[in-house]
This record gives sequence, C-alpha cells and structure tokens, in this order.
Amino acid sequence: MPVIIHPGKCDQAKECSCPEVCPNEAWYRDPEDRKWLINESKGISCGLCIKACPSGAVLLATTLEEKEKILEHIKNDKEFTPEKLFVERYGGMLIENKTEISIQELDSKIKENIVLIEFFNDDSIHCLINCVPYSDFAPDLEVYKINVDQNKELKDRYSIKELPILIAFSKGREIKRIEGFIGEKKGFQEFLSTLSNIKP
Repeated sequence: MPVIIHPGKCDQAKECSCPEVCPNEAWYRDPEDRKWLINESKGISCGLCIKACPSGAVLLATTLEEKEKILEHIKNDKEFTPEKLFVERYGGMLIENKTEISIQELDSKIKENIVLIEFFNDDSIHCLINCVPYSDFAPDLEVYKINVDQNKELKDRYSIKELPILIAFSKGREIKRIEGFIGEKKGFQEFLSTLSNIKP
C-alpha cells in the first residue's frame, strides 16, 4: 500500500532515518531535486518508516480510498505547508546560503550591536518541523550560522561543549548563550529577556 510523505512536515534532509529502517530498500533519493521517493512495488506496509519519522510526515494508506483522503487532507492543510516549514530555525538545517558565514565573517559580525550566532554541525541538525523558527522569538535580530566541523578551532575559542549552540554577541563580547537543542519557544524567554536589557 502507498506510503505518502507530507511535504509540509518533511524537510527532505539527507540524514533521514526512514530509509535506514526500510527492510526492502523502498526509499530512494531523487538525484536531481534531492527529495526522498518511495518505490511502492518494494513497500511491504510494515510501518517501520512511520515509527522512525520524528516529524510525523510519513503516512500509510491501507486502501486507494484512504490514499485519496490523505492526499486531499494534505492539499487542504493550511497549518503545515512547505512555505511555513522552510524558514530559518534554531537547530534546523540551513535554509538560506546568505545565513551561513565563514570564520572571517564571524569576526566582523560579532562586533555589531546585537547579533545571534548559531554554531552547528551535521550531527546537531533536527527535523525542521521540530525546531523553533527564529521569526518566532527573535524577529528583529540578525541571525547567522556557522559550521563548527568546517571551523574546528571554534569549539575551543568559545568553549563549546554541546551543539547546536546559540550565542548572542554585542560589540565583540558574548552576552548570553543557549547550549543544546531547544524545541519550544518558551525555552528562549530568559535568553531574550537578557538581550532586551542591552542598550543600543
């Protein structure tokens, strides 16, 4: 029976756990648009990919009628859409290339009045839908991301013990940090209250 991927919940990350658990290798990656696809002739309706998906994006239709209902629901789903999903989020994959900076750019960015820098690596990336959008808790602040694996000296320079980590800088000095993944907006309240006390 068909397995359906909800496009408003799945970020199509190459690190997806669903293909890893498929006993028949029904999952494959389109080489051109880099999206996950499922070969229905290989699927055995075991449901392992549904259990493995951390975002609830994988759905199984047991009948053709159920498949049509699921597709209709996805089509009319206004809460979960690709446009809402693919925005910069703390702990999520990089969406816009202009957000990622080099170590040379980092040195100049942290001299601004208030700027947020997210340090990450591939192992620290979570499914987008489980990550809080920056627009939800820091809509007026500049946010940049830097890959620690490509700039290994950063771990020692900023005493990074856990990734991802979000550090607020003001005029070259660290103001506040959040270390580790946070998947709820309220987890950023104390962090932001500290920043609100900084004079421009």
